[in-house]
Amino acid sequence: MDKGLLKAISENMPYVESRTCARHIYARFGKTYNKVELKMQFWKCAKITNMTEFNREMEVLKQMDSDAHEHLVTNWDPRFWSLAYASDISKCDVIDNNTYECFNGVILEARHKPIISMLEDIRVYVMRRIVRNKKAAEKWKANYGPRIIAKLEKIRTRAAKWEVEWNGAAIVYDGSDLLDYIDPCYSKEVYLKAYEKLLTLVKGLKFWPEQDAEEVLPPSVPKKKGRRQIERRREKLEGRKGYKKPRIGRKMRCGICRKPGHNRSKCPANHLNMGASSKPNPKQPSSSQPNSSTVKKKGKKAMQHGVQRHYTIINPGKETQVTIGIHVDGPPQNMTSVKELKEAERRKSMHAREAATNEARTQQSRETC
Repeated sequence: MDKGLLKAISENMPYVESRTCARHIYARFGKTYNKVELKMQFWKCAKITNMTEFNREMEVLKQMDSDAHEHLVTNWDPRFWSLAYASDISKCDVIDNNTYECFNGVILEARHKPIISMLEDIRVYVMRRIVRNKKAAEKWKANYGPRIIAKLEKIRTRAAKWEVEWNGAAIVYDGSDLLDYIDPCYSKEVYLKAYEKLLTLVKGLKFWPEQDAEEVLPPSVPKKKGRRQIERRREKLEGRKGYKKPRIGRKMRCGICRKPGHNRSKCPANHLNMGASSKPNPKQPSSSQPNSSTVKKKGKKAMQHGVQRHYTIINPGKETQVTIGIHVDGPPQNMTSVKELKEAERRKSMHAREAATNEARTQQSRETC
């Protein structure tokens, strides 16, 4: 299909420059030759902007693996995926189709709607985008966009340390304005001209002219089995979306003391651990988990002042175990969360209110008799 499109474009539009997505080419090329050094060499060949270095790097690829070089050149013409063959007419140096992938991601929800609703959503999105970009360009302080200025400043900083031999660094040495050497296609005037034409409003369905013809109904779409596919199928070399590398083999450090061997929940410097060690022994009670004798002593000491105190253990047996001393009337309880602890207090107060209400009703009935 790709070869047919390239042939059709070259025959019908011979003066139009066309490119293929280098990322998709490598996704197919990497299925057979998936070595890391071949991957790095492929992208080096794709991003080179002159033929001399391109031929030299392709020769390096051939020396690394002659079969991979022959497979790449035979199946995919370098004229369509390397910047070395790109002309200076096009001012874009993109060799992948990430721009189109981003647009497809924006209209992803609209693509599952009927044709009229889908086109309406796309029209509204494009209309708002044109106005938004136009207003943003009108606020430019310079004659070029902020991204172009930032990129130019980065190049100027890098070229400031070069020795002048009448090359690009001579512009800075001569004191000329670098903005005079930027192509006019990046100027504010050209940018506003690209967004000067706005999309006209489309009248609603009730304003459409009526025709004496058969009503056009949407085609019946058969419902497929299984879950509906929303995202595109990713290649094996791309990896999963939102995938994070495993922590196997990585040396973890505490987020509080920055020492290895434990995490924040087991750090001795964490005030929630109440002085617990980084590796508590479950067989021996730690300082954050008092035994029965400790509870009795503290409870007895509290009773001398007329206050009964018991210890409630939150998340017992887990890394986030916390011991809290509270005033309760019953024996100590093991709560699995603070929410259950609050629920127990709420039930206790509710029972107390019910008991007081019943007592008042009993007293009132006795007085009536």
